[in-house]
Amino acid sequence: MRCVWGTIKEIGMGRRWWLAVVVTAGFAMGASGCELSPWSRGTAHPGQARTGTGNGVSSSGGRSGKGSAHRFGGAKASRGAHIRGAHSRAVASLAMRPKTQPRVARPAGNKSTKALLDHGFLKDGSPWVGAKNAAVIIEEFSDFGCPFCSFGARVVHALLRLYPTKIKLVFRHMPIVSLHADSMLAAEASMAAAAQGQFWPMHDILFGHRHEHSKADLIRYAGQIGLDVAAFKAAMNDHRFLPKIKADMKRGAAKGVDGTPTFFVNGKKVEGAQPLNRFRTIVAAALKQHGS
Repeated sequence: MRCVWGTIKEIGMGRRWWLAVVVTAGFAMGASGCELSPWSRGTAHPGQARTGTGNGVSSSGGRSGKGSAHRFGGAKASRGAHIRGAHSRAVASLAMRPKTQPRVARPAGNKSTKALLDHGFLKDGSPWVGAKNAAVIIEEFSDFGCPFCSFGARVVHALLRLYPTKIKLVFRHMPIVSLHADSMLAAEASMAAAAQGQFWPMHDILFGHRHEHSKADLIRYAGQIGLDVAAFKAAMNDHRFLPKIKADMKRGAAKGVDGTPTFFVNGKKVEGAQPLNRFRTIVAAALKQHGS
């Protein structure tokens, strides 16, 4: 599995592609941190699964023209791939550096957005946000420890603001524990928060604090967003949401997902943390095809 920054050719800045992405992130998204949720409390997760085991992943180099990469089941990465990966991760970390304290958006500060953005869960328990009967469905496979996924979350948030009645975003888990040691714990924490109607606020904090996903950190975040901490701890201790996370990973593998983030826009695969304009073009084409 690989973490994908996006296609150099599509960003179109040659050797300075990374600077273009960082600048785009700053101007297009506004504030530091990842504030996707326009609410503080929401619909509770419909079901709870039982215990399971780890995912077992290994790392390898990236594809040509795709930026740095983290890959499932491959050989060890080449020295060049590691250098590119370290450089891209450093740039992404700089662009996405959070404030000292997590920032969770509240309904009182964004009532109009909250009124437009619905949210809930699919039958399989996957959280979604956007328009309930959307013309465009974006399925996102993501890892809370991945810097490129953090950037991708900002871009998708911008899309939701642009098309609040046209898009539904469905979040699916693809943790890469060989590269982000606590990413499975973070995924479990997000679903334990979902059980109390707080997936998206936890989502925001996890992406805003990618390097702070220890169990103690996760319990602290649970308290900060107002969860029943005892219930949260119980869900984490018995790993009841691990089967759901593994089901997402299996689904991703079946759909050919080998990097994070990976998106499917009405079924069309989009790899990497693409810039906003690229996503706007894809969504516009999907809307045109839908007749919207």
